[in-house]
Amino acid sequence: MPMIAITSPVLQEVLGIEGMAYFGKQELKRFCDKVFSAVPKYSIHVMAVTFGMRSVTVHYLDSSSRLIAETMQFSQGRKIASSSALC
Repeated sequence: MPMIAITSPVLQEVLGIEGMAYFGKQELKRFCDKVFSAVPKYSIHVMAVTFGMRSVTVHYLDSSSRLIAETMQFSQGRKIASSSALC
């Protein structure tokens, strides 16, 4: 089963994980459910989107007005292989 590698301050805030974590599809869904239940009114306002070689970076403000840049790297099969968020 494909895995996605994620680095994000949210991992530490919600799950207490520092550094990179690897998720399968079901684990990623549970992680997202946990994040959205911890912050039920979470929202984003996209400021800009930039493209690289097999990557995209979304620059956005979250519901607590944090400026975040999230970069997603894509596999050859056009699936997200990794995601890294900086804020």
